[in-house]
This record gives sequence, structure tokens and C-alpha cells, in this order.
Amino acid sequence: MDKNPNVTLIGNTIKLVALESIHLEELLETLKIGDIDRLNQNAEIGWTWLSPAYWRTGANTECKFLLLQYCFEQLTLVRVQFSVSGNNTRSQRALERIGAIREGVFRKHRRDTEGRFHDNVFYSITDSDWPEIKSTLEHMIHIKYE
Repeated sequence: MDKNPNVTLIGNTIKLVALESIHLEELLETLKIGDIDRLNQNAEIGWTWLSPAYWRTGANTECKFLLLQYCFEQLTLVRVQFSVSGNNTRSQRALERIGAIREGVFRKHRRDTEGRFHDNVFYSITDSDWPEIKSTLEHMIHIKYE
């Protein structure tokens, strides 16, 4: 188990909680690396919640960069996937902006909190894609801090 209180390892899932300020304890974002399959060297990044105050600030881009870097460079995965609600066009655009490949739609794949079915759109990044995507993300982060 990681000694960082903001990182939790449970079974095949790593959960990350990002705080804006330790002093303010203001929650910025939560996200997970889940369904880690070491045999087939793949996992899913998702279950993301980002405070609306941080939309379009680059915070999600930075968190995704760090998780992807960890997946490809520490866990040596060959594939990371993302599953996004078909209604969540903001998240779909964010994944497309960083270079994730849209693989397809699973129709009526999951229920929402009100019990209605919705489609899920699947994206992936492979180890072959990672060098170019890493460069893109580093550039995006660099521009934000210029």
C-alpha cells in the first residue's frame, strides 16, 4: 500500500485524489486506474470527477498525463482504455484532444443514476501511441504554464 493518503490501492484498482491545497483541503479531482490486468498488460483510467471550478484549466490534462505516464512507464502496460458516457461530449472531446483513439460505442451499456440505460464510447491509447501522446501532453502542459 502506498504511504500517500491520496493514493489507494485496492485489488486491481489504484484510486487517486488530487487536492488543490493541503491547507484548504479543497477537492480538485478524483480518478482511478482500474481493472488492471497484469497478464495482458492493460487497464482502464476513469471513474473521474473534476470540480467544475477546474474545468478547462488544464488540471484534468495534468492528471491524465501523470496516470498515463505511470501506466506506460511504471506498470509497463501496452494498452489503457477509457469508457465515457455517450452523453458526456465534454469528456469525449477531452480524450480526442489528447490523441486517444475512439474505438466504438457499446449501446445501452450502463445505467445512469436514475436507472436509464445509456451508451458508452470507448477510447484507447497503446504503448505504440504513447510517445506521441506524451509529447502532445507535455506541450499542452508547457503552454499552460508559459
